[in-house]
Amino acid sequence: MSTILPLFPLQLVAFPGEALNLHIFEPRYRQLIQECETDGITFGIPAFIDGRVQEIGTEIELIAIEKRYGDGKLDVKTKGIGIFKIEEFLSRAPSKLYPGAKVKKIEDDSHGDILQSNKIVEKNRRTV
Repeated sequence: MSTILPLFPLQLVAFPGEALNLHIFEPRYRQLIQECETDGITFGIPAFIDGRVQEIGTEIELIAIEKRYGDGKLDVKTKGIGIFKIEEFLSRAPSKLYPGAKVKKIEDDSHGDILQSNKIVEKNRRTV
């Protein structure tokens, strides 16, 4: 099942579990962070490489607004919480300034196969 996720494309790759500090200055992303703060929503960071948004990204949650500037700019702390695949990119999310996408969440299998991991650990114990 796909859902619409607000997007904040950046020229970087964010990972689940990663802490990421962002300086927010564009009005569209200030709107996004305000909604994260007031409505508790998350957003996605897909990498923007070679002039295009990549189809895999990391879902991000707002942890804290560290500093509010008089001109509306923000310094925020965020954390990656999951992975998604873009099914349809929206240059503007419905009734918003920022982009969005219909996405499908991808199960995080970064912990790998526990049985295979145990076999590798056991084999290493025997060779030491």
